Amino acid sequence: VCGLVYSLKMYFTSPAMLKQAMKDVGVKLGKIGKTLKEIERKTFHLCGLLVPMIFALLLEAGYSKRFCSGICWYLTISGWTLDVARLNVRFVSDNFPLNPILR
Repeated sequence: VCGLVYSLKMYFTSPAMLKQAMKDVGVKLGKIGKTLKEIERKTFHLCGLLVPMIFALLLEAGYSKRFCSGICWYLTISGWTLDVARLNVRFVSDNFPLNPILR
């Protein structure tokens, strides 16, 4: 969840502000672009773990397996629908946060 929030924050931050943030945390000037791409890539991998992580956390919190499965199916269907919209609806495609790293 933190990775998704961070990715959205980065998406809405100007490139100049991103470069300054990278310099502030000690990234060398020549490696800023590579570092930003790596952050995007890691965020994409974290998003792939979202459904199993939610399932495990809800089970740990005491919810039934049936309830957890329902939530995960809802998230999976929503994600799939959003991905189809990303591929077929121009507005969604133009504004999708992780679009630069998706094929």
